[in-house]
Amino acid sequence: MHIDDSEDRENYVLKHCRDFMTSRERKIINASGKLRLQYQGNANEKSRLIMWSLTGANKDKLIEQVLIGDPKPILTKIAKRIIIDHQYAIKTCPDCGYVLRTPKAMQCRKCFKSWHD
Repeated sequence: MHIDDSEDRENYVLKHCRDFMTSRERKIINASGKLRLQYQGNANEKSRLIMWSLTGANKDKLIEQVLIGDPKPILTKIAKRIIIDHQYAIKTCPDCGYVLRTPKAMQCRKCFKSWHD
């Protein structure tokens, strides 16, 4: 693994490896995504309370933390667990080993090697 691609690996896992997440982890991802998409990080207290009740955060302290604070540390923890447990699920360039954009990608975005048929 390249030192500079850890954030790309985390993003890849969070987007493409949902099958390896627990139901609680998926709820956390959904809560952080809804908040980010709907309010673009500028959610006021009223909108946070609405999202808090809609996502069931009142029953889960970790989801509540995602809605109230910065979700990045929790999302990083989820991604790192999947990277460790399911390394084989992360598609990388056969030439340089850099993580690809999607599971179906046929060209590396770092070394530009292509393996289209």
